[in-house]
Amino acid sequence: IVESSDVFFYHLATQLTLESISNFLKQFGFGYKTGVDLSSETGGLLPDRKWKLGAIGESWFVGDTLNISIGQGYISCSPLQLAVAVSSIANKGKAYQPRVVEKIENEFTKKQLIYELKQIKETDWEKLESSMVSVISAWNGTAHNLSEFGKQTIAGKTGTAQKFDPEIGTYSLTKHVASFAGYAPASYPVVSAMVVIDEPEGKDGGGEVAAPVFKRVVEQILRYRSVVPDAPSTVPRFTENSQERLQPPSLGRQIGGPMIEDWEVVDTSLLESLGFPSTSSSEEQAFVQLPVPNFYGKSLRQVTEQSLRLGLRLHSAGSGA
Repeated sequence: IVESSDVFFYHLATQLTLESISNFLKQFGFGYKTGVDLSSETGGLLPDRKWKLGAIGESWFVGDTLNISIGQGYISCSPLQLAVAVSSIANKGKAYQPRVVEKIENEFTKKQLIYELKQIKETDWEKLESSMVSVISAWNGTAHNLSEFGKQTIAGKTGTAQKFDPEIGTYSLTKHVASFAGYAPASYPVVSAMVVIDEPEGKDGGGEVAAPVFKRVVEQILRYRSVVPDAPSTVPRFTENSQERLQPPSLGRQIGGPMIEDWEVVDTSLLESLGFPSTSSSEEQAFVQLPVPNFYGKSLRQVTEQSLRLGLRLHSAGSGA
């Protein structure tokens, strides 16, 4: 999964049967419509031996099973089906019906469960998620270029599929479909998304083309929803003997000590240097009032971005002036 190794999945497919693969994919909704509140939805195609004999007039070959194992061949699905399947991984087996309409008049549409996978062990879900996180975080991951995403941990999978060229009767060597499906933050999923780019020019890998689009879109969604970052901060901690010192800016708010406008992270080790009384017990520490940036005169978007950088959960009220 991390390296998106076709050879691995070819080898795995030879140890399975078409029926076992198809039955497993059906549990994730492949071959069925999601029931989204839009017209003309397709259920895709999850082929079997009978289908190929009737539609193509040929028997099923081992090579057909190998193609399906990497998402090519006769199998097809919509981006929405893949997004729902990925969301079921984020929810540890639960998939909910996607919808466009949030509410009718003042009544919100109800969340509807499509399917739930109960036979998969919790440890298996954890292994799968760990692999999907490593697609981005590991040095050999196919979307390692997203490792500088910030403080949100992404779980995802790249896709680079060849397109069938009817003129030559086989797969094209130059036309591809690049994709990236994933969710974030991995530790407490808020949003899942699927990005598909048809016949990208120049670079054609899912990690190179589709993953950066996923990053930009999901990053904006998480900021808009004021989602607290789940990745550990890499900002160095300031200590008493540190050569780095806080340099108060010209603007800020007096908080029992120096003028502070903005930090990269709020750290309790800074309290003493900011003029706060030192506390010894953990109970007292829990009620220490931490300083925050000066948000006066800034837009809600700027405040949201700074709050995310600080690891603060923002709750806004009113529309401002």
